[in-house]
Amino acid sequence: MKTYLVSEVAALHQVAKPWRELPTASPMNSPDWLIPWWNHFGCPKRANKAIRITGAELFCILVVEDDGKLIGLAPWYLVRNSLGIRTIRFLGDGHVCSDHLSILAAAEFADAACQQIAEFLMTDVKQDWDTIDLEAIDRDDPVMTRFAQQMGGAHGCLVQSREMPCTWRFDLPMSWDELIDGYSKNRRKKLRRKTKEYFDSGRAVFRVANQPNQISDFADQLFRLHRLRWAAGTKAGGFGPGAFGSAEVESFHRDAFASLLATESLELAMVEIDGQVIAAEYNLKNSTTRFGYQAGIDPAVYDISPGEISLSMAIRHAIATGAKRFDFLRGDEDYKSTWGAESCPTYRLRIQRQVFKGYLDHYTDETTTVLRKIKRLIST
Repeated sequence: MKTYLVSEVAALHQVAKPWRELPTASPMNSPDWLIPWWNHFGCPKRANKAIRITGAELFCILVVEDDGKLIGLAPWYLVRNSLGIRTIRFLGDGHVCSDHLSILAAAEFADAACQQIAEFLMTDVKQDWDTIDLEAIDRDDPVMTRFAQQMGGAHGCLVQSREMPCTWRFDLPMSWDELIDGYSKNRRKKLRRKTKEYFDSGRAVFRVANQPNQISDFADQLFRLHRLRWAAGTKAGGFGPGAFGSAEVESFHRDAFASLLATESLELAMVEIDGQVIAAEYNLKNSTTRFGYQAGIDPAVYDISPGEISLSMAIRHAIATGAKRFDFLRGDEDYKSTWGAESCPTYRLRIQRQVFKGYLDHYTDETTTVLRKIKRLIST
């Protein structure tokens, strides 16, 4: 086996095809999501200065067999803070809120890939980093568990993990009616009434973009409705800018849409009632799962619960097209448990080399965490 450091995005494009063939928990680990993310938020030559991560360097590690087959990939970047501490982070992290992030490795090579990446970090590029700070990891991710064990056990690094907000998911039955049958009497009655009034009658239509020339119009509707929803959030001026709070963030998603659609990883849809667009759904997908990333609704039709209608149609469409699971991703909103979703723990993994800057970062982070806890206690 051989291990390589990739510091130029052109090299990532060259391995995009075998990268897609590695097992992954979600499309957020794919080149179709992470390369656009790097171009918009990290790349010094391309990213807009308003949102660019200052001092970011691409720091992806590839593990290949002797015949050149890619068997492992750590999709990372490196950033230096004001103290000069060099930190390795996941591509896709930050306010874009990527979930299920991980080191990617073919199942039969997972142990070997983790060992190779750990040894590479502690030998070939040992002087290039001080700490590793990785977020949004599934608690049951075996590859990340093996990697942490390698770094802590075999190489003596400081390793710690902290809980993060859970993701939420539930298994889908064979039919919409079967799903409804599993709920309480009141919820069954409510869903059946909406099914009859809107779905079975044909008044509500779930239109999915399946051609590249449809993406722009669908995206316009998504962003428009999302902004309307957030602007109408409270009497005090709305909830804030929302997930698409700037033109630069919208631009990232538009770029990702094209790649995701080409690899059948995108479900961008509009919900119409009586010919009027009342909601938009932005979901990612793989062969088994729909991932509910974002949505937008028209607050002018709150009286008919457009959010519930839209999500119902998205779940109904997922069942009809063979999905086995619906994943609401991160966040503890009440509606997720209403659908029967169960919480799935995630965590943040921090690893420090036992050098001065590693210790400095460790104790700085520990102090910050304690101060935040004290602040929360005082505020309550």
